[in-house]
Amino acid sequence: MTFEEVRKLTGMTRRVIQEYEDAGLANRPTTKNKYGHLEYSDEDVEHLFVIRMYRELKYDKKQIREALENNSSREVNLDRQIEELKRQREELDRLIDLAIAMRE
Repeated sequence: MTFEEVRKLTGMTRRVIQEYEDAGLANRPTTKNKYGHLEYSDEDVEHLFVIRMYRELKYDKKQIREALENNSSREVNLDRQIEELKRQREELDRLIDLAIAMRE
C-alpha cells in the first residue's frame, strides 16, 4: 500500500505518520513498488491504527511506546483509561445538569 493510500485509510496526515516514524513508534517502509513509491505492509497499517487508537485515548508518545513495547500491560492501561474516561463522563454529566438547572 502506498503512503497516500495509507494516509487516506488511516485518516492521518503525512506529517503525523512521519512524526510517528521519526519517533520510532511506527515502522518506516523499506520496500518500493515498481514506480519507486514506498510500500506499507498490512502489518504497518494495522500498527498505525493501534497508534491512532492510543492517541484517541489521549496517550502521549511515551505512553504509546510503553504500551506497544509491553503488550502485557496493555489491558491494565486500557482499564485505567476506561476508568478515567468514565470519571470524566460523570463530571460532564454533572456540569450539564448544573447548566440546565441554572437555565431554568
